[in-house]
Amino acid sequence: MEVCFDELRQFDRTGQFLGKHPFIAQKSERERVTDLLRSDPDRYFEERKNIELNITRYTSQIGSSRFSEEKKKKFQELLEQHQASLYMYREIFNEFIKQ
Repeated sequence: MEVCFDELRQFDRTGQFLGKHPFIAQKSERERVTDLLRSDPDRYFEERKNIELNITRYTSQIGSSRFSEEKKKKFQELLEQHQASLYMYREIFNEFIKQ
């Protein structure tokens, strides 16, 4: 808890974190995917394919009459998360191609 407060105090004073707390020291998802594309393109495309399959699955489940409205609402949330991830993957790939 103290490390968390130290991080927040530092950010409040300087606008930058100390980087000692595990959540702050970790790479962002965008950095992780960028590094993955550079170091292991096969794994990048495998992850991207899985995201696309999840989008297809959740789209199908939302349209199905087998599921309750509550489940469909949850599927919609998951669909939106995967769509955002796919958008990020595509953006990173396009930036990589331009370089």
